[in-house]
Amino acid sequence: MRLFILLSIILFSFSSQASERFEYLIKLNKNYSKGHLQAFASNVEVVREDVIVLSLTQQEANKLKTDSRVTHISRNRLMQVLKTPNDLAPDQWAMDGRNKSGEAININALLAWDITTGTKDVVVAVIDTGADMTHPDLVDNFWVNVKERDGQPGVDDDNNGYIDDINGYHFGTNQATPTDTFGHGTHVAGTVGAKGNNNLDVVGVNWDVSLMILNIFEKAGARTSDSIRAIDYAVANGAQVINASWGGPGPAKGASKEELEEHRLLYEAIERAGKKGVVFVAAAGNDAANSDINPLYPAAYDLDNIISVGSVSNLGKVSLFSNYGKISVDVMAPGVGIRSTSMGGGSEILLGTSMASPHVAGIAGLMLAVNPTLTPSDIKNNLISTCNQRSALNGKCVCNGFVDAYASLKASMK
Repeated sequence: MRLFILLSIILFSFSSQASERFEYLIKLNKNYSKGHLQAFASNVEVVREDVIVLSLTQQEANKLKTDSRVTHISRNRLMQVLKTPNDLAPDQWAMDGRNKSGEAININALLAWDITTGTKDVVVAVIDTGADMTHPDLVDNFWVNVKERDGQPGVDDDNNGYIDDINGYHFGTNQATPTDTFGHGTHVAGTVGAKGNNNLDVVGVNWDVSLMILNIFEKAGARTSDSIRAIDYAVANGAQVINASWGGPGPAKGASKEELEEHRLLYEAIERAGKKGVVFVAAAGNDAANSDINPLYPAAYDLDNIISVGSVSNLGKVSLFSNYGKISVDVMAPGVGIRSTSMGGGSEILLGTSMASPHVAGIAGLMLAVNPTLTPSDIKNNLISTCNQRSALNGKCVCNGFVDAYASLKASMK
Protein backbone atom coordinates (compact mmCIF):
# COMPACT_ATOMS: atom_id res chain seq x y z
CA MET A 1 0.00 0.00 0.00
CA ARG A 2 2.81 2.42 0.90
CA LEU A 3 4.55 1.66 -2.36
CA PHE A 4 1.34 2.35 -4.26
CA ILE A 5 0.86 5.72 -2.55
CA LEU A 6 4.37 6.83 -3.39
CA LEU A 7 4.11 5.48 -6.94
CA SER A 8 0.85 7.37 -7.48
CA ILE A 9 2.45 10.62 -6.30
CA ILE A 10 5.45 10.14 -8.58
CA LEU A 11 3.35 9.20 -11.57
CA PHE A 12 1.10 12.20 -10.88
CA SER A 13 4.08 14.48 -11.03
CA PHE A 14 4.81 13.49 -14.62
CA SER A 15 1.23 13.29 -15.87
CA SER A 16 0.46 16.99 -16.24
CA GLN A 17 1.27 19.11 -19.24
CA ALA A 18 4.89 20.20 -19.44
CA SER A 19 5.70 23.61 -17.96
CA GLU A 20 8.37 25.16 -15.76
CA ARG A 21 9.27 22.75 -13.00
CA PHE A 22 10.66 23.37 -9.53
CA GLU A 23 11.97 21.12 -6.82
CA TYR A 24 9.56 20.58 -3.93
CA LEU A 25 10.06 19.09 -0.50
CA ILE A 26 7.25 16.68 0.31
CA LYS A 27 6.51 15.08 3.66
CA LEU A 28 4.30 11.98 3.65
CA ASN A 29 2.00 10.95 6.46
CA LYS A 30 3.56 7.47 6.74
CA ASN A 31 7.14 6.30 7.07
CA TYR A 32 8.77 4.69 4.06
CA SER A 33 11.92 2.62 4.10
CA LYS A 34 14.69 3.34 1.66
CA GLY A 35 14.15 -0.08 0.20
CA HIS A 36 10.64 0.80 -0.89
CA LEU A 37 11.96 3.83 -2.77
CA GLN A 38 15.01 2.41 -4.52
CA ALA A 39 13.03 1.55 -7.64
CA PHE A 40 12.24 5.22 -8.13
CA ALA A 41 15.70 6.62 -7.44
CA SER A 42 15.85 8.31 -10.83
CA ASN A 43 12.66 10.23 -10.13
CA VAL A 44 12.69 10.84 -6.40
CA GLU A 45 15.29 12.02 -3.94
CA VAL A 46 14.95 10.65 -0.44
CA VAL A 47 15.78 13.19 2.25
CA ARG A 48 14.69 10.98 5.13
CA GLU A 49 12.21 8.14 5.53
CA ASP A 50 9.13 10.35 5.29
CA VAL A 51 10.50 13.27 3.26
CA ILE A 52 11.20 13.24 -0.48
CA VAL A 53 12.10 15.73 -3.22
CA LEU A 54 10.17 15.82 -6.49
CA SER A 55 10.32 18.06 -9.55
CA LEU A 56 6.84 19.51 -10.07
CA THR A 57 5.03 22.23 -11.93
CA GLN A 58 3.21 24.84 -9.85
CA GLN A 59 -0.12 23.25 -10.86
CA GLU A 60 1.01 19.81 -9.78
CA ALA A 61 2.25 21.16 -6.47
CA ASN A 62 -1.06 22.92 -5.81
CA LYS A 63 -2.97 19.67 -6.39
CA LEU A 64 -0.65 17.72 -4.12
CA LYS A 65 -1.33 20.17 -1.31
CA THR A 66 -4.89 18.83 -1.14
CA ASP A 67 -3.79 15.17 -1.09
CA SER A 68 -4.48 13.59 2.31
CA ARG A 69 -1.35 11.48 1.97
CA VAL A 70 0.83 14.60 1.97
CA THR A 71 1.34 16.48 5.25
CA HIS A 72 3.64 19.18 3.90
CA ILE A 73 4.82 20.51 0.54
CA SER A 74 7.06 23.50 -0.10
CA ARG A 75 9.65 24.72 -2.58
CA ASN A 76 13.11 23.26 -2.10
CA ARG A 77 14.71 26.68 -1.91
CA LEU A 78 18.36 27.50 -2.32
CA MET A 79 20.30 28.98 0.56
CA GLN A 80 22.87 31.71 -0.07
CA VAL A 81 26.27 32.19 1.45
CA LEU A 82 25.96 34.73 4.24
CA LYS A 83 27.24 38.11 3.12
CA THR A 84 30.33 38.62 5.21
CA PRO A 85 32.65 40.95 3.29
CA ASN A 86 36.29 40.11 2.73
CA ASP A 87 37.31 43.50 4.14
CA LEU A 88 35.62 43.45 7.56
CA ALA A 89 38.56 44.31 9.83
CA PRO A 90 38.90 42.08 12.91
CA ASP A 91 38.53 45.08 15.21
CA GLN A 92 35.43 46.54 13.53
CA TRP A 93 33.46 45.38 16.55
CA ALA A 94 30.64 47.83 15.90
CA MET A 95 29.57 45.84 12.83
CA ASP A 96 29.70 42.36 14.34
CA GLY A 97 31.54 41.95 17.58
CA ARG A 98 31.20 40.57 21.08
CA ASN A 99 32.74 41.81 24.28
CA LYS A 100 34.72 39.74 26.77
CA SER A 101 31.46 38.56 28.34
CA GLY A 102 30.28 37.24 24.99
CA GLU A 103 27.57 39.88 24.58
CA ALA A 104 26.79 41.05 21.06
CA ILE A 105 27.02 44.82 21.46
CA ASN A 106 26.99 45.79 17.79
CA ILE A 107 24.66 47.11 15.10
CA ASN A 108 23.89 43.60 13.79
CA ALA A 109 25.38 44.40 10.40
CA LEU A 110 25.92 40.84 9.16
CA LEU A 111 22.23 39.97 9.24
CA ALA A 112 21.37 43.36 7.79
CA TRP A 113 23.76 42.75 4.87
CA ASP A 114 21.86 39.56 4.04
CA ILE A 115 18.93 41.85 3.21
CA THR A 116 20.85 44.65 1.47
CA THR A 117 24.36 46.04 1.28
CA GLY A 118 23.16 49.40 0.01
CA THR A 119 22.73 51.05 -3.35
CA LYS A 120 24.22 53.94 -5.30
CA ASP A 121 20.68 55.28 -5.63
CA VAL A 122 20.83 56.47 -2.02
CA VAL A 123 22.73 59.73 -1.50
CA VAL A 124 24.19 60.43 1.95
CA ALA A 125 25.63 63.91 2.42
CA VAL A 126 28.59 63.94 4.80
CA ILE A 127 28.79 67.52 6.03
CA ASP A 128 32.11 67.55 7.81
CA THR A 129 35.80 68.34 7.21
CA GLY A 130 35.74 66.87 3.70
CA ALA A 131 37.29 63.56 2.69
CA ASP A 132 40.43 62.11 1.21
CA MET A 133 39.16 62.23 -2.37
CA THR A 134 41.72 59.67 -3.54
CA HIS A 135 41.18 57.10 -0.79
CA PRO A 136 40.92 53.69 -2.51
CA ASP A 137 38.20 52.54 -0.13
CA LEU A 138 36.03 55.61 -0.82
CA VAL A 139 36.54 56.64 -4.45
CA ASP A 140 34.03 54.16 -5.86
CA ASN A 141 31.31 55.41 -3.52
CA PHE A 142 31.57 59.16 -4.03
CA TRP A 143 28.46 60.89 -5.35
CA VAL A 144 28.96 62.18 -8.88
CA ASN A 145 27.41 65.33 -10.29
CA VAL A 146 27.24 64.05 -13.85
CA LYS A 147 26.62 67.40 -15.54
CA GLU A 148 29.70 68.90 -13.91
CA ARG A 149 31.83 65.82 -14.50
CA ASP A 150 30.94 65.80 -18.20
CA GLY A 151 30.86 69.57 -18.54
CA GLN A 152 33.47 72.26 -19.09
CA PRO A 153 35.99 73.15 -16.37
CA GLY A 154 35.33 76.55 -14.84
CA VAL A 155 31.67 76.54 -15.91
CA ASP A 156 28.57 76.03 -13.76
CA ASP A 157 27.24 73.35 -16.10
CA ASP A 158 24.20 72.44 -13.99
CA ASN A 159 23.35 76.03 -13.01
CA ASN A 160 23.20 75.23 -9.31
CA GLY A 161 25.40 78.17 -8.33
CA TYR A 162 28.59 76.14 -7.83
CA ILE A 163 31.34 75.56 -10.38
CA ASP A 164 32.93 72.14 -10.93
CA ASP A 165 31.21 70.59 -7.91
CA ILE A 166 31.71 67.03 -9.15
CA ASN A 167 31.69 65.16 -5.83
CA GLY A 168 30.53 67.92 -3.50
CA TYR A 169 31.92 71.28 -2.41
CA HIS A 170 34.22 72.99 0.07
CA PHE A 171 32.08 75.73 1.60
CA GLY A 172 34.79 76.75 4.04
CA THR A 173 37.07 77.93 1.24
CA ASN A 174 34.61 78.18 -1.69
CA GLN A 175 36.49 75.58 -3.69
CA ALA A 176 35.09 72.77 -5.81
CA THR A 177 37.12 69.91 -4.32
CA PRO A 178 36.11 69.11 -0.72
CA THR A 179 39.55 67.84 0.29
CA ASP A 180 39.97 66.83 3.94
CA THR A 181 42.71 68.60 5.87
CA PHE A 182 41.91 67.17 9.32
CA GLY A 183 40.95 63.51 8.82
CA HIS A 184 37.69 63.66 10.73
CA GLY A 185 35.44 63.69 7.66
CA THR A 186 37.36 60.88 5.98
CA HIS A 187 36.77 58.67 9.02
CA VAL A 188 33.08 59.57 9.17
CA ALA A 189 32.60 58.93 5.45
CA GLY A 190 34.19 55.50 5.74
CA THR A 191 31.82 54.42 8.49
CA VAL A 192 28.86 55.41 6.34
CA GLY A 193 30.13 53.88 3.14
CA ALA A 194 33.63 52.49 2.71
CA LYS A 195 33.34 50.19 -0.29
CA GLY A 196 32.52 46.64 0.75
CA ASN A 197 33.99 43.31 -0.32
CA ASN A 198 36.92 44.87 -2.21
CA ASN A 199 39.73 43.27 -0.19
CA LEU A 200 40.78 46.63 1.24
CA ASP A 201 41.16 47.81 4.81
CA VAL A 202 37.63 48.26 6.19
CA VAL A 203 33.96 48.11 5.25
CA GLY A 204 31.27 50.73 5.80
CA VAL A 205 27.70 50.18 6.90
CA ASN A 206 26.85 50.56 3.20
CA TRP A 207 29.01 48.61 0.74
CA ASP A 208 27.49 50.73 -2.01
CA VAL A 209 26.18 54.27 -1.58
CA SER A 210 26.66 57.75 -3.03
CA LEU A 211 28.66 59.87 -0.60
CA MET A 212 28.18 63.60 -1.19
CA ILE A 213 31.18 65.25 0.46
CA LEU A 214 30.50 68.76 1.79
CA ASN A 215 33.32 70.48 3.65
CA ILE A 216 32.30 73.31 5.99
CA PHE A 217 35.49 73.54 8.06
CA GLU A 218 38.49 75.79 8.06
CA LYS A 219 41.19 75.75 10.73
CA ALA A 220 39.15 77.99 13.02
CA GLY A 221 36.09 75.79 12.79
CA ALA A 222 32.86 75.84 10.79
CA ARG A 223 30.70 78.92 10.38
CA THR A 224 26.95 78.58 10.82
CA SER A 225 26.49 80.24 7.46
CA ASP A 226 28.53 77.52 5.74
CA SER A 227 26.53 74.86 7.59
CA ILE A 228 23.32 76.36 6.22
CA ARG A 229 24.73 76.55 2.69
CA ALA A 230 25.83 72.93 2.87
CA ILE A 231 22.44 71.73 4.11
CA ASP A 232 20.62 73.62 1.37
CA TYR A 233 23.08 72.28 -1.21
CA ALA A 234 22.56 68.70 -0.03
CA VAL A 235 18.79 69.02 -0.26
CA ALA A 236 18.84 70.73 -3.66
CA ASN A 237 21.17 68.11 -5.14
CA GLY A 238 19.34 64.98 -4.10
CA ALA A 239 20.65 63.90 -0.70
CA GLN A 240 18.23 61.76 1.32
CA VAL A 241 20.38 61.54 4.45
CA ILE A 242 22.66 64.13 6.04
CA ASN A 243 25.26 63.22 8.63
CA ALA A 244 26.38 66.02 10.96
CA SER A 245 29.13 64.89 13.32
CA TRP A 246 29.62 68.40 14.68
CA GLY A 247 27.87 70.98 16.83
CA GLY A 248 28.15 73.54 19.53
CA PRO A 249 26.46 74.77 22.69
CA GLY A 250 23.27 76.72 22.43
CA PRO A 251 20.41 78.13 24.43
CA ALA A 252 19.27 76.03 27.35
CA LYS A 253 15.70 75.84 28.58
CA GLY A 254 14.37 79.25 29.50
CA ALA A 255 16.84 81.05 27.23
CA SER A 256 16.12 84.58 26.17
CA LYS A 257 14.57 85.45 22.84
CA GLU A 258 17.89 86.89 21.68
CA GLU A 259 19.70 83.62 22.43
CA LEU A 260 17.06 81.65 20.58
CA GLU A 261 17.30 83.95 17.57
CA GLU A 262 20.99 83.08 17.19
CA HIS A 263 19.99 79.54 16.24
CA ARG A 264 16.92 80.24 14.17
CA LEU A 265 18.49 80.13 10.70
CA LEU A 266 20.32 76.83 11.21
CA TYR A 267 17.13 75.41 12.72
CA GLU A 268 15.17 76.59 9.68
CA ALA A 269 17.68 75.01 7.27
CA ILE A 270 17.26 71.61 8.92
CA GLU A 271 13.52 72.12 9.03
CA ARG A 272 13.52 72.84 5.27
CA ALA A 273 15.45 69.63 4.74
CA GLY A 274 12.83 67.69 6.66
CA LYS A 275 10.04 69.13 4.55
CA LYS A 276 11.90 67.81 1.49
CA GLY A 277 12.13 64.33 3.00
CA VAL A 278 15.75 64.50 4.21
CA VAL A 279 16.69 62.88 7.51
CA PHE A 280 19.34 64.71 9.55
CA VAL A 281 21.55 62.48 11.73
CA ALA A 282 23.58 64.40 14.30
CA ALA A 283 26.16 63.61 16.97
CA ALA A 284 24.86 64.30 20.47
CA GLY A 285 28.18 65.66 21.76
CA ASN A 286 31.19 64.63 23.83
CA ASP A 287 30.73 66.62 27.03
CA ALA A 288 29.42 63.75 29.21
CA ALA A 289 26.45 66.05 29.80
CA ASN A 290 22.71 65.64 30.08
CA SER A 291 21.53 67.20 26.84
CA ASP A 292 18.06 67.67 28.28
CA ILE A 293 19.63 70.31 30.54
CA ASN A 294 22.72 71.40 28.60
CA PRO A 295 21.89 70.81 24.94
CA LEU A 296 24.31 70.70 22.04
CA TYR A 297 23.08 71.86 18.68
CA PRO A 298 22.04 70.96 16.04
CA ALA A 299 21.46 67.51 17.60
CA ALA A 300 19.16 68.86 20.31
CA TYR A 301 16.83 70.85 18.05
CA ASP A 302 13.27 69.65 18.46
CA LEU A 303 12.65 68.63 14.85
CA ASP A 304 11.05 65.41 13.62
CA ASN A 305 13.73 64.80 10.98
CA ILE A 306 16.65 65.03 13.42
CA ILE A 307 18.06 61.83 14.90
CA SER A 308 20.37 62.64 17.79
CA VAL A 309 22.96 59.92 18.42
CA GLY A 310 24.90 59.20 21.58
CA SER A 311 27.79 56.78 21.96
CA VAL A 312 27.77 53.32 23.50
CA SER A 313 30.84 51.23 24.33
CA ASN A 314 31.16 47.49 23.74
CA LEU A 315 30.16 47.06 27.37
CA GLY A 316 26.67 48.19 26.44
CA LYS A 317 26.97 51.35 28.52
CA VAL A 318 27.01 55.04 27.66
CA SER A 319 30.56 55.98 26.69
CA LEU A 320 32.27 58.06 29.37
CA PHE A 321 32.46 61.11 27.10
CA SER A 322 29.02 60.87 25.49
CA ASN A 323 26.14 63.24 26.04
CA TYR A 324 22.86 61.60 26.94
CA GLY A 325 19.26 62.57 27.57
CA LYS A 326 15.97 60.71 27.77
CA ILE A 327 14.30 63.43 25.70
CA SER A 328 16.95 65.05 23.50
CA VAL A 329 19.07 62.00 22.51
CA ASP A 330 17.16 59.50 20.38
CA VAL A 331 19.43 56.46 20.09
CA MET A 332 22.86 55.16 20.96
CA ALA A 333 25.39 53.62 18.55
CA PRO A 334 28.97 52.34 18.82
CA GLY A 335 31.40 55.24 19.24
CA VAL A 336 34.47 53.85 21.02
CA GLY A 337 37.44 52.26 19.28
CA ILE A 338 35.91 52.68 15.83
CA ARG A 339 38.15 51.75 12.91
CA SER A 340 37.46 53.54 9.64
CA THR A 341 39.19 55.17 6.69
CA SER A 342 41.98 57.68 7.31
CA MET A 343 43.82 60.24 5.21
CA GLY A 344 46.53 58.79 3.03
CA GLY A 345 44.67 55.63 2.09
CA GLY A 346 44.73 53.59 5.29
CA SER A 347 42.54 53.32 8.38
CA GLU A 348 42.65 54.45 11.99
CA ILE A 349 40.74 54.11 15.25
CA LEU A 350 38.87 57.10 16.68
CA LEU A 351 36.22 57.64 19.31
CA GLY A 352 33.40 60.07 19.90
CA THR A 353 29.74 60.62 19.14
CA SER A 354 31.14 61.76 15.78
CA MET A 355 31.90 58.09 15.18
CA ALA A 356 28.52 56.91 16.49
CA SER A 357 26.44 59.19 14.27
CA PRO A 358 27.63 57.80 10.89
CA HIS A 359 26.67 54.28 11.95
CA VAL A 360 23.09 55.54 12.21
CA ALA A 361 23.32 57.56 9.00
CA GLY A 362 24.59 54.40 7.33
CA ILE A 363 21.67 52.36 8.65
CA ALA A 364 19.30 55.05 7.36
CA GLY A 365 20.92 54.55 3.95
CA LEU A 366 20.28 50.80 4.10
CA MET A 367 16.68 51.43 5.13
CA LEU A 368 16.13 53.66 2.11
CA ALA A 369 17.74 51.01 -0.10
CA VAL A 370 14.98 48.55 0.79
CA ASN A 371 12.19 51.13 0.94
CA PRO A 372 12.76 54.43 -0.89
CA THR A 373 9.34 55.72 0.24
CA LEU A 374 10.37 56.05 3.89
CA THR A 375 9.93 59.50 5.41
CA PRO A 376 12.34 60.96 7.98
CA SER A 377 9.74 60.19 10.65
CA ASP A 378 9.51 56.58 9.43
CA ILE A 379 13.28 56.17 9.64
CA LYS A 380 13.45 57.73 13.08
CA ASN A 381 10.54 55.73 14.45
CA ASN A 382 11.84 52.44 13.04
CA LEU A 383 15.28 53.02 14.57
CA ILE A 384 13.81 53.87 17.96
CA SER A 385 11.21 51.09 18.04
CA THR A 386 13.68 48.32 17.10
CA CYS A 387 16.72 49.26 19.17
CA ASN A 388 18.36 46.81 21.56
CA GLN A 389 17.18 47.97 24.95
CA ARG A 390 19.48 47.59 27.93
CA SER A 391 18.96 48.47 31.56
CA ALA A 392 22.25 50.40 31.60
CA LEU A 393 20.80 52.72 28.94
CA ASN A 394 17.42 53.33 30.58
CA GLY A 395 16.76 57.05 30.67
CA LYS A 396 19.91 57.82 28.68
CA CYS A 397 18.11 58.15 25.36
CA VAL A 398 14.60 57.94 23.96
CA CYS A 399 14.87 54.28 22.93
CA ASN A 400 16.77 53.14 26.05
CA GLY A 401 19.18 51.18 23.87
CA PHE A 402 21.45 51.02 20.83
CA VAL A 403 20.53 50.67 17.18
CA ASP A 404 19.97 47.36 15.37
CA ALA A 405 20.44 47.58 11.59
CA TYR A 406 18.78 44.23 10.87
CA ALA A 407 15.69 44.93 12.96
CA SER A 408 15.41 48.42 11.46
CA LEU A 409 15.49 46.96 7.95
CA LYS A 410 12.83 44.38 8.80
CA ALA A 411 10.59 47.12 10.17
CA SER A 412 11.19 49.23 7.05
CA MET A 413 10.08 46.40 4.75
CA LYS A 414 6.61 46.04 6.28
